[in-house]
Amino acid sequence: MITDNATTKPKTVLWAEWTLWAWIAWLCGYGIYQVFKPDAASQDLLTQLQAYATIGPEQLRSVVGAIYVVVGITMVLLVFRIGAGQRWARASLMLSFVVQALYVAQSDPSEYLTNAPDLIFQGIAVYLLYTDPGRQWFAKRARAA
Repeated sequence: MITDNATTKPKTVLWAEWTLWAWIAWLCGYGIYQVFKPDAASQDLLTQLQAYATIGPEQLRSVVGAIYVVVGITMVLLVFRIGAGQRWARASLMLSFVVQALYVAQSDPSEYLTNAPDLIFQGIAVYLLYTDPGRQWFAKRARAA
């Protein structure tokens, strides 16, 4: 049984959740915007994808937009699980951050600016969740469960 001491969520976890909500808004909002108003890099990516897809450009844009919606829903569920103290959700966020940071590090420097908000939001949330008192709260939740 989970005790009251283990359920009292520290402010840093709440701040991490709000940071993640902002991250989701950025990720999905900017992504969907880029699908329908692509810049040169996004247009190049859509052109490359068309080489592998047998659908037209408008349908491809709709598919990519739908993928952003699915990613957004998945991230919303992840944030809810983090807010409930699920350690696997926190670890999934850390893994996502590390993989994306490695990808950005090897990518073209011209893409750093568009990836910066994404990495900053995730980095802040990871920091808040993996340092005290966030780390202690997750440990208490795990022991109490």
